[in-house]
Amino acid sequence: MPTEPNTFYIGTLGCKLNIYESEAIAGQLTEAGWTEIKDMSAAQLIFINTCTVTSKADAKCRNFIRRARKASPDAIIAVAGCMVTSRPEIAASLPEADIFLDNRSKSHIADAVTDYMSRRTQLWYNCGSDGRLDYSMQELTQHSRAFIKVEDGCTNFCSYCRIPFARGPNISRPLDDIMTEVQHLTDNGFREFVITGVNTGSYRTADGDFTDLLNRLTSAFKECRFRVSSIEPQYVDDGFLRVLAKPNVCAHLHIPIQSGSDKILRLMERRYTVAEYEEIIRKVREVKPDLFLATDLIVGFPSEDETAWAEILDTVRRINFTYIHVFGFSPREGTKAYSFGNKTPERIRDERVSIIQNIANENTQIYRRQNAGLVTTAVAEQKKGSYWTGKTDNYLDIRIRSSNPLQQRAMYRVKLSLDENGVLWGEVNS
Repeated sequence: MPTEPNTFYIGTLGCKLNIYESEAIAGQLTEAGWTEIKDMSAAQLIFINTCTVTSKADAKCRNFIRRARKASPDAIIAVAGCMVTSRPEIAASLPEADIFLDNRSKSHIADAVTDYMSRRTQLWYNCGSDGRLDYSMQELTQHSRAFIKVEDGCTNFCSYCRIPFARGPNISRPLDDIMTEVQHLTDNGFREFVITGVNTGSYRTADGDFTDLLNRLTSAFKECRFRVSSIEPQYVDDGFLRVLAKPNVCAHLHIPIQSGSDKILRLMERRYTVAEYEEIIRKVREVKPDLFLATDLIVGFPSEDETAWAEILDTVRRINFTYIHVFGFSPREGTKAYSFGNKTPERIRDERVSIIQNIANENTQIYRRQNAGLVTTAVAEQKKGSYWTGKTDNYLDIRIRSSNPLQQRAMYRVKLSLDENGVLWGEVNS
């Protein structure tokens, strides 16, 4: 299929931060005169926002790039993000791509395309500055909930993680810039905001830290609700808990634990013990008793023997997470853990991943059943026939019914019920 002039398609892999950045980039391209389309094979420009959190993520990115070229032989393919930044040798091995942009430059995609079109040779684009905060969300977002980027970068350097190499050191967005963007999106009908970053809790400017930011947002926009996409345990202090108690902070937190064994946590170079993590969760649940608690967990880490595995299982069952994003350990070149001995055999690692997934799935279903009969708030997302899809305050996907017309992005009080097929319904309270 021939490409349509001045059209673009965006493919996004990875985290919520990538989703935010891709949407902001879509707005920038639109302002520059491009039109977004959903058919990759017809797009003149295909922008691919990559992820490198695991070796599987790298493989998915490579496959996506090759698939894009096959779908549209004449398109301009721009590859950007974490894989380009931290694994340039992988990017360089991909002849299918025309433009490469690292995380400091990808917000300047429109300039990169202009540069490429003037020379028509493979381009490694450098905007000449740190453009990691050169984003603003437009009203034409694809989502019913708005993502707000407040921070980029991480300097924790956990022994297994490539993200500090991919995203660089911490950088925080000015408070006034964030407040202006939220006001703009509120004026365009958004009522839920997902606060995101690489290491969100590390946010700090002259106006205060992440707790101060969250307090300012929730005080200035009382008619909206705010969801923290992810926060490291060390930032969940008494000040954060006081703000978490506010009614317009969602009863949903993603607090990575990464392992349930103190021995493995030390090898990972995490900054807490299992007991300290559990105490944090106890305090959080005192503030939000109906909390949807999500976490990240890596299994099969080097030196994860039977004793450590038993400790992990015991920790997972004791804390009773609502959702677990479980990873099998993936050695990442350039990290300390890449050269660790005492590797866990892949077969055992994969078996352990499956066991954790089964526990997590059961916990999620139990949590859904426990919410039947409760009244909560939900944002209307998409209309599908006789009902709307929606997301509750505590992060449950539901189907919303109402005798009156509903409005996308609006927030409604709903009473939850569970049908015989395990579907959660929300009846709008009149």
